[in-house]
Amino acid sequence: MKISVVLCTYNSGKFIQEQLESILNQSYKIDEIIIQDDCSNDETLSIISDINKKYNKNIIIEVNTINKGYIKNFDYALQRCQGDIIFFSDHDDFWHVNKVFEIMQYFKKNKDALMVFSDGLLMNEFSEISEETLWNKFSFNEIERLKFDKAPFLYLQRNDVVTGATVAIRRSLIKHILPFPSNYIHDTWMALIASSVDGLFYINKKLINYRIHMGQQIGLNENKPNFLGNNYEKVLDKIDILLDRLDDTNSYKWILYEKRKFYSDRDNYSPNFILKFYQILKNRKLYKLYAHGYFSIIKDYIWRGR
Repeated sequence: MKISVVLCTYNSGKFIQEQLESILNQSYKIDEIIIQDDCSNDETLSIISDINKKYNKNIIIEVNTINKGYIKNFDYALQRCQGDIIFFSDHDDFWHVNKVFEIMQYFKKNKDALMVFSDGLLMNEFSEISEETLWNKFSFNEIERLKFDKAPFLYLQRNDVVTGATVAIRRSLIKHILPFPSNYIHDTWMALIASSVDGLFYINKKLINYRIHMGQQIGLNENKPNFLGNNYEKVLDKIDILLDRLDDTNSYKWILYEKRKFYSDRDNYSPNFILKFYQILKNRKLYKLYAHGYFSIIKDYIWRGR
C-alpha cells in the first residue's frame, strides 16, 4: 500500500525541521509527503527546501496564494494525496521511529479500519518530554476505552479524544469527509464520520511527542469541555451539518436526532425555576450521554433560561 503524509505549515520555521526529519527517518517507507503552506512569511519554505535536497525524498509542497486557515489547508492538501493510507501530521511534533510501522500493521490486520489514532507523549517548546500523555489529558483511561469500544459514535458525542496529529486514514474515507465543514475541527469531523460507519479504531501506544507551545493555532484546550458555555445554537448547527452528511440509511442517525432534541430542549428551558426543574428532570438520562452529567445539570438549572 502506498503511503502519504499530509502536513500543513504556517510560519513553522521553529519546529518544522525536527518534525520533518522524524517523518523521513521512519522505519517504514513513506512514498510522499504533501505539504500545503498557508502563506508563511518566515524561513519555513527554505528549511523544507534544504531538507528535501538533503534527503532527496518525495516532498511535494504547494503554497497558497492567500491565507486559507488550517481547516481549508488540510482540505486542499488531502485532495493532493495519492496514498492508499494517509497520515496526518502537525508541523511542530515529533514522530517515534516506529509510528508508521505500527499503524500500517494495524491497517493490514484490520480490514474494517478506516481511521486509526493513538496516544502520544507531551513535550514543550524545547523538546523536553513530560510523563503526561494526550490520553491522560482527555481522561481516556481503561474504563473510558471500554465505553468507547462498545459504541464509538455515541461516545464521541460528548468526548473528543481523537488528536489529528496521531491519525491515519484509508483513502476510501476521503470521499465521505471532504469538504471539511468550517465549524468543525478536522480531526473531530473525521472521527465522527469514520465512527458512523464503524471504521474508527485506536492503538494503545504512544507514537508521537505532541508539542505544547504558545504559538499553536489549535491544541489541547480545543478538546476540553466548556462547562459554562452557553451557545447551544452552535451545537444544533453542528448536529444538522452531520445529519446532512450521513447517508439516510445510516443506523446512527437516531443518536443525532435524540441529541438534537435534547439540546433544543436545553436551549428553551423556562426561566421559572420550578418548571425548569421538571424540564431538566425529564432529560436527566440524556445529560450523561450528550453533556457532562451533573455539571451540565447544575449549569442549566442556575444559568439557563430566558
